[in-house]
Amino acid sequence: MRITCLIAVLGAASQAVLAVDLPAGDCRRPAARTDLSACDLSRARLGGKDLRGARFAGAKLENADFRKARLDEADFSGANAKWANFDGAQMKGANLRNADLFHATFDKADLSDARLGEANLFGANLIGT
Repeated sequence: MRITCLIAVLGAASQAVLAVDLPAGDCRRPAARTDLSACDLSRARLGGKDLRGARFAGAKLENADFRKARLDEADFSGANAKWANFDGAQMKGANLRNADLFHATFDKADLSDARLGEANLFGANLIGT
């Protein structure tokens, strides 16, 4: 029991360290490995962009276009991504926990090892993922 608790504490601590290490991102020019959680990227055209490891946690992403974007290890936890388009996106290991993905599309997206716990997937299209 003690070992399990210690592992859980260390895992949470490492996640917190990773969260602090990301530099603030520019909402007008999103980039990989930056913190974009305070951005309103609703209707943004981010298709094909390299946004690996970016933090979108809690961000506004309604109707955002992420088609064929590189989003491996990106953090979308708690994001509002209603009607967002992730078709063909590379999302290996992405964190989508608690994200609102109402009617989002993920056609042929790579969601290998992605975390989707408690995400709202009502009406989402996951064909070919």
